[in-house]
Amino acid sequence: MPDFPEVFIRAVEFPKLDLDKVLDFVTKNHDCQVVNQDIVFGEKHVIHSVYQALKAFRSGRGLSHYEGMEFLLRVSAEKQITKAVKLCEPKK
Repeated sequence: MPDFPEVFIRAVEFPKLDLDKVLDFVTKNHDCQVVNQDIVFGEKHVIHSVYQALKAFRSGRGLSHYEGMEFLLRVSAEKQITKAVKLCEPKK
């Protein structure tokens, strides 16, 4: 298994999309991704997506220049960034 820094995964659900609350959370947690909950199929899906994104990014085989974007590609199972962003975008 590759040597990764400590990774902390936390799911936060916002029942109604309150942009102020989301932005406040993101501001306090700099390394975070906000994704549409409809594309996440459970805790193992997220953990595996994080692992695959870090592994691909660190080995130089990632599709993106950014770890966060690599995660979006992995969690959405897409190879195109525009499609991944569209799928991961939270619904209003």
